[in-house]
Amino acid sequence: MKVDHKDTEIHCVPAETDSIAQKSNRLTMHFATNGKETVHPIGDASGKSIAKWEGSALMINTIVSSPRQSYTQMDRWKLSRDGKVLTVRRQIITLHGEIESTLIYDKQ
Repeated sequence: MKVDHKDTEIHCVPAETDSIAQKSNRLTMHFATNGKETVHPIGDASGKSIAKWEGSALMINTIVSSPRQSYTQMDRWKLSRDGKVLTVRRQIITLHGEIESTLIYDKQ
């Protein structure tokens, strides 16, 4: 994933080698870090996100709607002090339960 952060905007692009992203036709996702809602495609679904800073962590809450199901995804993004590691703690809540995961991205 490539992340560009400028002012109150964050743009995320799947890596060119991410075959899952290519197969699902995910596009660039944009977030406004000032609490303004953004809308973006997620495969065959649509996501509405609100991102805001909570101290040095970025909280991104997304409601995903698709013809098959809807769910809520809550992310907490934290960059290491040296700026080389992004840790994303993710909680997904569906009608069938919750999933929690931690994603670690090393700066290339």
